[in-house]
Formats: sequence, structure tokens, C-alpha cells
Amino acid sequence: MMSNKLAQLNFRRLLLYVDGPPSAMFSYEPPLKCAGCCVSCEERSLVDFEAKERLDLMSHGADTSDFEALLGPLAGPNDAAPVMFVLECPGGDYGNGEPCDCGPWKKIPPNRHYYFMPDGKGWPTSLGEVLASANDYGPYLAYLIRRWGLRNAYFTNLVKCRYTQDDRAAKRPNSITENCFREFLLEEITTVAPHVIFVFSDTVKQDLTKLLPKFGVAVKIATALYHPAAYRQYKRMTREEMLISNDATIKAELSKTNV
Repeated sequence: MMSNKLAQLNFRRLLLYVDGPPSAMFSYEPPLKCAGCCVSCEERSLVDFEAKERLDLMSHGADTSDFEALLGPLAGPNDAAPVMFVLECPGGDYGNGEPCDCGPWKKIPPNRHYYFMPDGKGWPTSLGEVLASANDYGPYLAYLIRRWGLRNAYFTNLVKCRYTQDDRAAKRPNSITENCFREFLLEEITTVAPHVIFVFSDTVKQDLTKLLPKFGVAVKIATALYHPAAYRQYKRMTREEMLISNDATIKAELSKTNV
């Protein structure tokens, strides 16, 4: 089960779920009850509403124990060294649910699903199963856990909200990235204490390379992995080629760090 400290961060501070930390499920019906969420950037006037900036869709973290609760226990010792996987931000509305009141603002919490989860049909045993799924995230992350024996892995986003301007995707201000890092990811990293951080995209690596030393944190950042959905935008490689490349990167890094 996710540690109490991380559960409180995700489901009491980032998202205020009425009934506390939920059990990991691919989907919830009825939706979880959410009474509010983080509005730190809005309260610090980092969001320019006159310029039609908005922070909306929310995300939260998940760890190996969440996947095990859904897919079944993994074999092997339970003392693996911790690692983290960091994506950039929520990219779209995957049926998150209805907006909830967050002070004077409204945001859409993931109260219809548990972030990063697969559909619950069992641990993927091959990359072929991952490639056959329409879900770009859950089956692939479950595959990584099982393939590399990551009994102590944590998955999260660098920034917990999606940033838009005039309802369109736009470049996120550095001030918002830094504030969200200070509010959440910094504590996630110090709590997990990962031996290595795997990042999905060069953008996340560049941001963390600047932020970690600024806040006095020394953690190794591995070579950037291809994003699980990068194949939708970049056609120079197939998705299979991207994920095979990711496996090679992870294998090399785990062997160097003795994870």
C-alpha cells in the first residue's frame, strides 16, 4: 500500500477526496467524491486569467503497490531499491469526471479513475500485449514494473495540472513548474528517496536538472525515455522501437545503480 505520507500528499493536499485515499481501480462508478484540490498557483497569482490562462485537469501519483492491488502480487523479495518515473503533466481528459469547486475556481479531478492504472486484466507478460492495448499508459507502466522487477517504483507528473491558454495547449511558464515542484514533487522525491529518476522526455529532464540542485536535492536522473504516447506525434520511430529503446536504457541504468 502507498505510504501514508504519500497518500496524504496525493489525496488530502493535492486532491481532497472526501473518503480519504481510494483503492487503486481502473475506473470508479459512482465517481469518487472530491471536495477540493490544490490552487497554490492561482493563490500566488501565477495564473494570468486575463490572458485566459488556466490550470485544470489534475493528476496524482501511484506506486507499485497500487498496481499490485489491481493486478495481483508480484513474485520475489519486497526490498527492491526505490526508483521514480516522472512524466510531464496531464495531457488530456481521459474521463476524469465532473469539475469540483476549489475555492473560487473549478478544476476537474481524476475521480472516475486512478491515475496510471491499466484495465485490470492482469500483468502484461510481453511487449506485444502492451502494443496491442489502446491504453498508452497503464499496461506499459505495469509491463515495466514486472519486466524489471520494480517492487518499489513510484510514478508521477512533474506538474500536476494541465496548463492551457485560451483553452489551447501552450508553453507553461517556468514559475508554475517551479511552484508545483516546490509544493509536491520535491516532497515526493525526498519521501521516495529514489536511487534513480527515469524521466519521460527531454523537457522533464531539463526542468529537473535545473530544479533539483536549486532545492538542494542530489538524485541521479537517467537518460530521458521516450514518452509512452510519443509515437502519436513523432513518426521517425514506431512505438515498438521507442519502447525497445526504453527497455535498453532502463536495463543499462539499473545495472549501473545496482537496483
